[in-house]
Amino acid sequence: MSYELSAIISIGLEKYVVNEFNLKKDQYFKDLPIKAKVFKGGVGFYFDDPFCFHLIQVLRSPTKFFLKIAEFKCRDLPKLFNKLTKVPWENYIYSKSIKVTSTASKSRLINTKKIEETASKALEKWLSANPRKKLPLTDFTKDQIIHLSLIEDLLTLRINCSGEPNFKRNLRHTQGIAPLRENYAYILLSILTNNLKDLNNKTELIDPMCGSGTFLSEALNFFGFIKGRDFSYQYFYALKGLKPLVENSSHLKKIYFCGVEKNKYLESFHQKNFLNSPEIKFIYNDFFLLKRSNFSSEKQILICNLPYGKRIKVNEDINSFYEKFIKHVFNEFKDCSAGVLLPTIFAKKLKLKQLASFKNGGLNVSFCQVNPGFNTNATGVRD
Repeated sequence: MSYELSAIISIGLEKYVVNEFNLKKDQYFKDLPIKAKVFKGGVGFYFDDPFCFHLIQVLRSPTKFFLKIAEFKCRDLPKLFNKLTKVPWENYIYSKSIKVTSTASKSRLINTKKIEETASKALEKWLSANPRKKLPLTDFTKDQIIHLSLIEDLLTLRINCSGEPNFKRNLRHTQGIAPLRENYAYILLSILTNNLKDLNNKTELIDPMCGSGTFLSEALNFFGFIKGRDFSYQYFYALKGLKPLVENSSHLKKIYFCGVEKNKYLESFHQKNFLNSPEIKFIYNDFFLLKRSNFSSEKQILICNLPYGKRIKVNEDINSFYEKFIKHVFNEFKDCSAGVLLPTIFAKKLKLKQLASFKNGGLNVSFCQVNPGFNTNATGVRD
């Protein structure tokens, strides 16, 4: 049987999902044929071996995954109803609590509300005609998500395979204010560090304003799969007996990480989140008061999600704050690589080299290179 699994990610970040797949394919799926094809807002993975469903846990960069389970022509609601009652839902449905979403483009069926109502009624009919013992559910799997996509007269039926979004790792017991989503942190780490290939035991990855430690956590688990939580695909009857995923530790590297945080109250958060992580140390001080001599490794790489001035305030003009940060990096970490995430409008004002742009919390943000080892002006802004 052939499968089509869609990994969803913010528009503009699709290539980083492919990069991660290429990085990890031999680590977890050696000798298993898998094809990857980019589409707007995601990457489609095509394979025959059910073991490849573990892509859902292995890939840390996507937001969620959907499996295509049917495709057919449909021009009216009665036909839609009849078609949906004949789908082999027993392979995928494990709960009576189902949420239906839809999109329609250039289709005779343009009212998405009626499409969703019709689909819900068809599912209700199928469930009443096919009673079966429900599989054990975790809290987040109470709602299964079915998505109908209509383009012209072609309807594609997909089911969510993630359950909760993939960026929910279930690693952090507590978190700070306005944390960066874990999958975005993973992507930015891969951009700045060339998939951690340029890091070794003489290199220290530093987050100058680490908050709850999202960058540190993702770097620590960079080559590992997402564990400690359940995924919807694990409850599909069609995948019953699927061979479990086993971590391949041969790709893990000994790297050191440092989080700088001036808010001392976060120390208890870090103790809970990184209790068994001796590779990570924390310095509770204002980054602007620190020099390179405060760090022990020969080489440093800095990565930071700077405050946007919204939920996390700064005691000065936000643009001046960014300029002060860049100047401090220029003065104290001259030959170190550095990447910062900040609102795109300020990235343009500061003339920073933008490596990636996307929306974070509804705000246009850019991940920018700040590398004072190259041509810069007085504030460390790249020419």
